[in-house]
Amino acid sequence: MEEAVDEPRLVYQDELIAVVDKPAGLVVHPAPGHRGKTLADIVREWGGPWSEVAGRERPGIVHRLDRGTSGLMVLARTDTAHVELSQQLRARTMGREYWALVRGHFREARGRIDAAVGRDPAQPRRMAVTGGGREAATEFFVLERFADQTSIRLRLLSGRTHQIRVHLAYIGRPLVGDGLYGHGGDRSRPALHAAMLHLRHPGSGREMVFCSRLPADLEKLRLSLGGSPEATTAYPWSVSPGAMVTQPKEPPATRGRLFVLSGPSGVGKDTVIRRLLELRPQLARPVAYTTRRPRPGELDGREYSFVSEEEFEERAARDEFLETAVVHQSRYGTSRIRVEELRAAGRDVLLKIDVQGAASLREQAADAVFIFLAPPSREVLLNRLTSRRTENPEEVALRTRDADRELAEAHWYNHQVVNDLVERVVGEIGEIVASAP
Repeated sequence: MEEAVDEPRLVYQDELIAVVDKPAGLVVHPAPGHRGKTLADIVREWGGPWSEVAGRERPGIVHRLDRGTSGLMVLARTDTAHVELSQQLRARTMGREYWALVRGHFREARGRIDAAVGRDPAQPRRMAVTGGGREAATEFFVLERFADQTSIRLRLLSGRTHQIRVHLAYIGRPLVGDGLYGHGGDRSRPALHAAMLHLRHPGSGREMVFCSRLPADLEKLRLSLGGSPEATTAYPWSVSPGAMVTQPKEPPATRGRLFVLSGPSGVGKDTVIRRLLELRPQLARPVAYTTRRPRPGELDGREYSFVSEEEFEERAARDEFLETAVVHQSRYGTSRIRVEELRAAGRDVLLKIDVQGAASLREQAADAVFIFLAPPSREVLLNRLTSRRTENPEEVALRTRDADRELAEAHWYNHQVVNDLVERVVGEIGEIVASAP
């Protein structure tokens, strides 16, 4: 059975990038022999778009941290942003610095390790300093000296697999808790934390520096060795003038609210939701799962997560959905985990759910606010369905029949809004959101 691990913390996001604080124990992406949840799985649940430069199994993943390493990672929302961030990594203009606790002492206050890293020919699971390896360089700076250990700051000048762990073991100063390259002892993971990330925003070009405090287990270890309580554990190193420095946010004091928007196909729900999200950044819309085929212009992870019937069934069997419904012969489901994560983080959640799914959700979420979006008339709705040219005549007829059924259910919703003018409707729903308890 896979050991339960904490969820990653979203430190920053915009339309091009996201920065997360990964907990120790969380694997970044699927790998042979690992069946548990990965950061890639969680990112997919958060909703897209995410870049697919590294493949669909690694959405947004630009670089990685080892399973036992905690700390900061940058993710790319678009392929263009991914390429730009990868170029920064190759050019060594993206700064990545770590806090580490090692066995032994250093005579010098700072130093540099230059040693090529490659696959260990004797033990394929390990990397090693080898003559045929790839060039690798790591700088270190002493922070605190203890009886038998030393805490240091590390700066990566290249990005080889297990580079820090291999380099420190090579000079006889292995990480505390590193069972693969040193001695694990009674530690459950290597004492290594990615504390600082320095990058240039792929869109604006602005320098951004993100800093992460030591997680509780490493800070407790540091203090137990005699570390100074006054010593900073945020480590805002190498901060350039004018750069933006961000610390992970504290947990919110209040839980986010839940809003549900329903309406017949063709009524304009997506247009209204996009405008609402633009005007109200506090609102978040987790991407739902569906078994239907993408329409022209739709992207997997943006409008929906498009999955097979088999995958949908597997997720439903694991009770991953807050609600499910069959709409126009296709299945839809809302991720329970993502909704709860957003609300726990203090974000208000806006769900686009069919009448059938909303009725199911009403029994589970007594605090939800239900909004029904109606067309000015049946004729207007029919005209919208035919003019968008995304369905054939049989599908239009099916959606029209379903619309009659859905309109008959509007009476039990908390609010009914007629979509005659988008900006007026957005303003009315915005007032509903603002006044909800």
